[in-house]
Amino acid sequence: MRHTRNRKTGLRTISIKVPQETSARLVRLARERKSTVSAVVRDAIERYDAPLKGSFADVAGDLIGCISWGPGDLATNPKHLRGYGK
Repeated sequence: MRHTRNRKTGLRTISIKVPQETSARLVRLARERKSTVSAVVRDAIERYDAPLKGSFADVAGDLIGCISWGPGDLATNPKHLRGYGK
């Protein structure tokens, strides 16, 4: 990867190759956000590399109980657990 550093900002400039479709998506996202392609890429990297906050239940809490079909005792009734993990 080729990169240079901007002395004023301390930011490094990197050069990457992306498919034309990805480039078009980056430009579209930058326009929608009234931002730059660089800012969109930096934000995406931060979000991708950010640790999840809280437990799985905290992160997916809005999904708990969202299924209205199926047995209500799926995780506790031994008859539903037969063969699990084999």
